[in-house]
Amino acid sequence: MSRPALAIGEALVDVIDSRNGSMTRPGGSPANVAIGLARLGVPTELLTALADDTYGELVKAWVEDSGVGVERNSACLDRTSIARAVLDAGGAARYELDIVWTLPAVPPTAIADRPLVHVGSLALFLEPGANEVERIVEHAASTDVPVAVDANIRPSALRDPASARARFESIAERATVVKLSDEDAAFLYPDVADHDVVRHLHELGGATPAARRVVALTLGASGALLRCADGDVRTTAPRVRVVDTIGAGDSFMSGMLARLLKYERSAWQELSTVVDVGRYAARCAAITVGREGADPPRWNEVVAP
Repeated sequence: MSRPALAIGEALVDVIDSRNGSMTRPGGSPANVAIGLARLGVPTELLTALADDTYGELVKAWVEDSGVGVERNSACLDRTSIARAVLDAGGAARYELDIVWTLPAVPPTAIADRPLVHVGSLALFLEPGANEVERIVEHAASTDVPVAVDANIRPSALRDPASARARFESIAERATVVKLSDEDAAFLYPDVADHDVVRHLHELGGATPAARRVVALTLGASGALLRCADGDVRTTAPRVRVVDTIGAGDSFMSGMLARLLKYERSAWQELSTVVDVGRYAARCAAITVGREGADPPRWNEVVAP
């Protein structure tokens, strides 16, 4: 790889309330994906929005400990954002968000020659930063830099599914890799069957032809549905004891991207590639749900079947 992969999006501090008490941990979906990529052996940088405060230093130390470089333009807030996660008896998380999202203008040279640009979650939707994210995606797609997008919807921050769907699709039509969860699909495409959601996103027009796009819809304990030019793939989820689900989708995404980057781009649309990628991503997610918080696996933990 000529330059590190680049993940763009929010990084914040999760305040997690559960029956075992309260804990404070750094988090944020794009930051989790960046860490997941780095732990799986993909050199990665993170462009985010932090403050020069205690929480900001906590986030920076956390991502750098996994080998992720933090872009210097990321220090642009007065205070670092917070997400409060409340866990139910089954370990599922409900979020209450206190987030500010902004980005300075990113020059084209910051995107050029990247093996991958990943964007996702609230960074796609919250202004003013969302406009800059869309501009970055447009530039990446126009210069043949692969773009990966993860919807990772937070309903408490997005009131209008139609507007969110329009923004998501404006990014997805330029993307090479598109991921969403069944919960995301329920928000964006209510009452639409899983396979129809995947087919719709795969066949979107735009800068990236459908023949070059991979779409994944994660289904929790039921695995995932993936679609590429060669057809559909159904991936099962390994059976594990679930501690909590925080970061599971992010680990699936980072596993998917790390595995894709092992292949030449010409092979990304082959069914055998997508079968392998789906299985690898599912193992990454399974490891994460077996431990507390967003703690994606390292490459030597993801053992081939």
